[in-house]
Amino acid sequence: MEARRMLNQDGAVYIGARAVAIPAHTGTTGEPTTRQVVVASDHKSFTLDDGHTYDRLSGTVWAKRYSVDIGTLLVRQAYTEGAELFESLWRSATDPAPRAPEEIAAGQEQFLIEALRARHRIAPWGRPDFSYDLARARDALAGMATDFAQIPEEKLWAVLEHYRRTDAEIAGLSQPVGPDCLTTAHGTCGRCRPVLVWAWIAERRWTHHDGSPAVTYDVPAILAALERIDPDHRNTPGQVLSRVLDEH
Repeated sequence: MEARRMLNQDGAVYIGARAVAIPAHTGTTGEPTTRQVVVASDHKSFTLDDGHTYDRLSGTVWAKRYSVDIGTLLVRQAYTEGAELFESLWRSATDPAPRAPEEIAAGQEQFLIEALRARHRIAPWGRPDFSYDLARARDALAGMATDFAQIPEEKLWAVLEHYRRTDAEIAGLSQPVGPDCLTTAHGTCGRCRPVLVWAWIAERRWTHHDGSPAVTYDVPAILAALERIDPDHRNTPGQVLSRVLDEH
């Protein structure tokens, strides 16, 4: 068992390292062993461009790292270049099927999230998109390369920092809210309305002011105006808020 927990020993986990992913064969999946690339890693795990995260030493998919089936076909497994079995598996593996655009976008966003977590030590429950406009950053980076791991690190971080939210926006978006706040069915309440206002402000800074960090809004005045317009905390139409923002 101990040997199976070290199947990826000596495997490289730097971004861009080659890897192979072996699917779990718990039934007739039809999924072949495929060639992959490392897109993110830390001292305990690595993530491939198949979207899965694996235990660094055993190569087992992260959710099954304590399974008694490690090293068998019952558990998804990955090997990176340098591991003992890598070269033979790489030769027999196939290139993955072309991904749909939405899968590519999801993979790119996950790459950015993992990069931000690693660089800023953001906790797993934290929201990197509260600190960065990930959608705009992803769109800008996608114009450079589909695989973000191929973008030079200095260029990657220059783009991300360009789309960093202001300190006021980060503080406003990170305010604690209730468990149902910010969900579609919830509407607004006294706790989540300020966060929604900050979200609108963060978006408006780009749509109306070309992202200028010098633009500020009087948030207490906006909240007071919304309280007069919508005292029952129902969903406030976007055009109403736009008018309030224009005035403040």
